[in-house]
Amino acid sequence: MKDTKDHEYWKEVESEARKRLEVVQTMLDSLEVQHAERLNEKRQLEQLLGSIAPFTTPNPMDESDKICLNFGLVSSLEGLDLTQSIRKVLKENNRYMTAREIRDVLGVNGYDLQQHPNHLAAIHAVLKRFVESEAVIATEDKSGVAYQWSPVPEWYRRITKDGPLSYSSLTPAQRRQARAMDLVDASKE
Repeated sequence: MKDTKDHEYWKEVESEARKRLEVVQTMLDSLEVQHAERLNEKRQLEQLLGSIAPFTTPNPMDESDKICLNFGLVSSLEGLDLTQSIRKVLKENNRYMTAREIRDVLGVNGYDLQQHPNHLAAIHAVLKRFVESEAVIATEDKSGVAYQWSPVPEWYRRITKDGPLSYSSLTPAQRRQARAMDLVDASKE
């Protein structure tokens, strides 16, 4: 009889321990979710503070001064299409830039973004083509994807070391990359 009571007692202890374990695991899962949410919020706040720093200086600046301080001006975009303008922005800034930064630089440099109803989507499409052709290097960090104009590829330096580039000697992939990077005059193809 005593064995049956002991057995029942330990079964009850086990059952209570399992219930408590489930409660504790649920609490831990909730804490992990909260922790991830707080980390994300912290990252967003750090980005916000970094972005607004130029706007909180004691000396008042106009909008173009603030953008130029962060990104720099580019030479004239007059008469250029979106692809050519983005190419110029990336080449002349020589640093990683997000699509939003590129949009802001285009705007402050007088490019008419209104001709593209969804200008960020249009910019992303151009950047995607540049990445596919290896004209642009893409990297992803906590603030998202950023793009930088790629240095001249090794194959191009090798081919042109003894003289001008012979377009007909390039592979189809090299031709695409050379066109995208503006290494060849597309009108002479």
